[in-house]
Amino acid sequence: MKHLGMVCILSSLLTLSACIRIEVHEKNHPDLRRQPVDDSAVVVGLSMKVKALLGSGPISGAYFVRLEEKKDILKQDRPMLAIFNGSYVYLVNAQPGRYAAVAVLYPCRLFDKCWIFPLPKSLIEQTITTVAPGTVGYLGDYEIELSGNARDGGDDVAQYYFHLLSARPSVGDINLLLALPLKSVRDEQSTQHFLKLTDEKLLEKRGGKWSSWIQEQLQMHY
Repeated sequence: MKHLGMVCILSSLLTLSACIRIEVHEKNHPDLRRQPVDDSAVVVGLSMKVKALLGSGPISGAYFVRLEEKKDILKQDRPMLAIFNGSYVYLVNAQPGRYAAVAVLYPCRLFDKCWIFPLPKSLIEQTITTVAPGTVGYLGDYEIELSGNARDGGDDVAQYYFHLLSARPSVGDINLLLALPLKSVRDEQSTQHFLKLTDEKLLEKRGGKWSSWIQEQLQMHY
């Protein structure tokens, strides 16, 4: 399984393209615009790469969850698919609150589909970020590699999202592998870089309140 996964990653690095054909029909999926739909709407983003023999390639999507109160707060019922833009994946026009990444997608052009990697509990916990109303939240910059099939391994949280995503018709034909964390960065420098690129590439400096908030944050550090 690990060898097969590496073949897919190598193929993807050579011919990386968006292979996601997943359609999200959930009523709670955020509106994918580049401007806030109201004063409280937020943007949530992160960067993650998958390690391969010839280097690391970026993920093409991610599932984020809003951490609503429940007995096991990491096991949420409504993962939301985030979009890819440049070096980051984004959840746009989401509600304010605490967010975490629970799974990521990586294109495997060799088989014309995407791998889904459920993230281990330890990595999910690292991504947790509280996003205030009208702001932009950065979950961090990470690197992962393949580590066997999620059906046969992983902690209880990774297993939970494996079964939850496997049960969805939209991802039924996609192989699920477990992600092994290698590197994680979320410091002042990476945060400033994220905010700058978000305003330039995602919002095109026309993000209204989001762009204004980003510029305020950047100016505070000059």
